[in-house]
Amino acid sequence: DPVRVTISGDGTRALVPHRGSNEVHLIDLKSHAVPAKAKTGKGPGGALFLPGGKLALVANTGEGTLSILDLATFSVKSTHPAGKGPDGMFLLGGSVTP
Repeated sequence: DPVRVTISGDGTRALVPHRGSNEVHLIDLKSHAVPAKAKTGKGPGGALFLPGGKLALVANTGEGTLSILDLATFSVKSTHPAGKGPDGMFLLGGSVTP
């Protein structure tokens, strides 16, 4: 039950949220392997790689939160309230301080 695909700025990795399992999968686009999966909040939808390649954001549509994912450990660093039904997202500008 994948929802969307988000590709990193350098084109080497992809994030694929899976709503039914409440996970985000990391895909290596060169080898097509899935080296990591992370449990997120309920019903992950939109995902976004942040500039610098160390963090990603995941919108947990089913519970109204936003998770910050540490890409080095592929684990949730923190989760924050985001209102009702957060989903797709984009980054405007180049500076984000989570």
